[in-house]
This record gives sequence, C-alpha cells and structure tokens, in this order.
Amino acid sequence: MPRPLKSQNHQDQSARTRVLQAATDLFTRKGYAATTTREIVQAAGVTKPILYYYFGNKEGIYLEILKQTQRGFESLLEEALEQEGTAQEKILAFGRESCRRFWAHLEEARLIHAIYFGPQQGAPHYDFEIFHTKMEQALRHLVRTGIQNGEFEPGQEDCLTWAILGAINFANDLQLIKSSRVDGEACLGSVLGLILNIGRIPAKKVQKTGLAGKNLRPRKRRGRDDRKNR
Repeated sequence: MPRPLKSQNHQDQSARTRVLQAATDLFTRKGYAATTTREIVQAAGVTKPILYYYFGNKEGIYLEILKQTQRGFESLLEEALEQEGTAQEKILAFGRESCRRFWAHLEEARLIHAIYFGPQQGAPHYDFEIFHTKMEQALRHLVRTGIQNGEFEPGQEDCLTWAILGAINFANDLQLIKSSRVDGEACLGSVLGLILNIGRIPAKKVQKTGLAGKNLRPRKRRGRDDRKNR
C-alpha cells in the first residue's frame, strides 16, 4: 500500500533539512574544502541519492545554506519596515528580533564569518556584503523617516544609521563568543535607547545642559602669582 503523499513530503523535507544542518555543522567545524559528501550523508542519516536529488553536489548544499539564511534575513528587514509604529519603535523591534534570529541561526552565522573573514577554502563565490548593504539601507530608511516625522534631529542621518548598525552588529557578534555571559538582546535594547535618545536632543538643549561648552573644558590651573593675590 503506497504511503500517503503528505507523509512522504514531510519525510522528504525532513531529510533535506537534516542534510543542510549536517553540512552547516561540518563546514563550520572542518571547513568547506575538508568536508566530503560522504561525511554529510552519514551525519544527516540519508543516502547520497537524496543529497544529489535536492542539491546536486556539495557546492549546491553550501549555496542553499547561504540563500536560505539570506531569505530569512530579508524577511526580517521587510517585517521591520512594514510593521506599525514610530521609526524608533521599529528600530528597537528590529534590534530585538535581529538578536533572536541570530541566536536561532548561530551555526549559519559562524559559517558565514569563517568564510568571509577567513580563507575561502575553495568555497564557491557568494556576495556576503549584500547582508550589510541591505541592513544599512533598511536602517537608513527608518532613520530618514524618523527625521521627516520629527522624531530625530535633522542632519544626523549618517551618525544615527552607523551608530545603530554598529550596536546591532556588536550585539550579534557577542553571541559568537561562547564564553560571553552578556545578554546581547537586553544590552542592545539599552544601547539603542541611548542612541535614539541622543538623536532626539536638539543642539541648543545640549548646550544648556552643559554637555558642550565650559563644562567640558579642562579647569585652569592657578599660577604662583594667582595664589599670592588670594
């Protein structure tokens, strides 16, 4: 009796997912060049025909891992831009969700860092900079919207965009450090709140509060003649 089609599709997708997970782990630990298709199918618990059917070869698996990661990343950006709320609320929500998804896909992130910042290991070319470019564009759009809506001060688009981008990247990178005990999501929320707060303070108010001007000047040291005249 033939198996139900739904059950068959579920098993096929499960096998496909296991191949991707096994390959991600092996590529990260051993490197792309040192990993064989035999090791991948053994770790995934599938046969080589399954691997060839879905991905063609090792290169196909590698590219699908990256494409899948990129699709998830682009989905995150779209959600941040389309959700309801102020520009500040959208930026804070994007930062939180970015940390959560980065943690959920930590092995993929480790693989991308290993290939991008280390030797290419014979891996096929992939435009990794698209992640940074699209993230910067999305954040810049939110900052620009905030300026137009009166949430942020004009003339701070570049500074705010780069400060936000740097904070999110640093919080995500902290999660790659196994010994780090810092709660990246909580710290990122506080840092982004501080950055956005500064973005809202008009220059005149900064001067009135003493953050600029005489309070930042070093105190004048009294000379010998000054002490004599006291």
